[in-house]
Amino acid sequence: MPSSASSRRLQQVAVLLVALALAAIAVALYASQRFSAQRGPWALAVLPEQIVWLSVDEQLWRLNAHGKREASIDTRQSLGGAVGVLAVHPSGQLVAWVRQQTALHVLDARSGQARHRINPQWPADLRSHADEAIHLAFAPDGRFAIAAGGGHAVVLFDAAGRMLARTPANTYVFTNALWWADGAWWTTDTNRMALVRLDGETMSEKSRIPLTQRQSAWLYLAEAAAPSHGAPRNGRQPLATIARMSNGMKYGRMSDVFADGSQADYAQPAAPHMLAAKLGEQLAPRAAAWLGDQLLVTDGVSRAVRVWDRYRRQQADWGDAATQAALAQISASHQRWHTLYLSSLGLAGLLLAAGLLLSRQAERLKAAARKLPPPLPAVSKGGAPLQRPMAVHPPPDARRSPQAWSSIAVSLLVPGAAQYQQGRRGAALFLFTLWLLLSLQLVWVLWMDWGARASVSRALIWQSCWLWLMPGLVSAGDAWQMRRKQMSARGGRHS
Repeated sequence: MPSSASSRRLQQVAVLLVALALAAIAVALYASQRFSAQRGPWALAVLPEQIVWLSVDEQLWRLNAHGKREASIDTRQSLGGAVGVLAVHPSGQLVAWVRQQTALHVLDARSGQARHRINPQWPADLRSHADEAIHLAFAPDGRFAIAAGGGHAVVLFDAAGRMLARTPANTYVFTNALWWADGAWWTTDTNRMALVRLDGETMSEKSRIPLTQRQSAWLYLAEAAAPSHGAPRNGRQPLATIARMSNGMKYGRMSDVFADGSQADYAQPAAPHMLAAKLGEQLAPRAAAWLGDQLLVTDGVSRAVRVWDRYRRQQADWGDAATQAALAQISASHQRWHTLYLSSLGLAGLLLAAGLLLSRQAERLKAAARKLPPPLPAVSKGGAPLQRPMAVHPPPDARRSPQAWSSIAVSLLVPGAAQYQQGRRGAALFLFTLWLLLSLQLVWVLWMDWGARASVSRALIWQSCWLWLMPGLVSAGDAWQMRRKQMSARGGRHS
């Protein structure tokens, strides 16, 4: 019948749309991996000879004081991954921490070649944080301290990596930044907005400076911090230059902190667009270091090295023309992959929605065809039928039906589709809402720059994937049962 033929054509188009949607999702996943891998400039260190080392994706760049790149090292080959933290060793060498590793690599100050490793001997309760968001600093005698981020502790090690002391419990609610000054360790109590001064030997708390200006937009402290070279204010020299962050720990602003807890803010860069300005997303500070009287900050928004003078005024981005062009190329590539990711996801959503609508229309046409009265059998002159009754065919196998698999695929990718086709609008709305919320959670975790918090983020991602699959599997199971019933009923009819 015409309606049956139309129904089959619609189902075939729906299958094609679902296949195209799956292809678009594959493209989106690939684009997500590419733009997530392009972090741009991150860790930063200034050596006494005015040599600047900068980690850019899976490379280390050596630059002179004017921002000219003099060497480049592939850290994927030499160190096994991307560098997340750089620090200056008292000997003048460079120390690098590689993401998802527990060892510290001591590098030659000029060539960047690995000399040896230091393996910190972490206490048992902090070993799970040894490859996460750490920050480290060295004392003049070679001892070093590591802030364990989510471990809520700072641990002191000797020059060989043997543990010497740690901070008492409840000293921090997260801690990120860390530096040595005036014979003591300075740290940040990230969530309680305070600078904490620790004894250089015992790691006990000696003093605490709560920040007095707690703007609602900038309520957290990050690892981008250094002893301040900023200009005095009212005759007082600032203690430290730190990054104050918004919720999410991605965007922030730079500030000088004084001994009374007051702050002097550095000028914010211009926002890339009006929405970014409204949300305070002009700057994503990752690392900070002073090069003479210039404050250098690696920025995750522009993927450039921002510069301020000691009077907290913004200057032109750091680096010569070639360096800035290389960073701009990385930023443009990241933006292209991000655009492809968003457009592919949007296209996949449209294709799935169109496939769902066509599948629904095909079901309506099938239902209309089933309601038509059967044609009257032709009879002979004597009243006997000219045709014998058609045999009853066994029900077709749902596993061989492309329509069944298309319905299952749509229901798996868009939970609630099967329930919607059965008229169960409440169940469809519940499953779709649950799927949407869990998908948004997963996208948020993936969107974050989670490389330095690898083990925590991996656990969240796997948990989100399983939670996302649950409503999809329920919906797909319902679709399978529905198709089996429909095909059994169709096969049992006389045709």
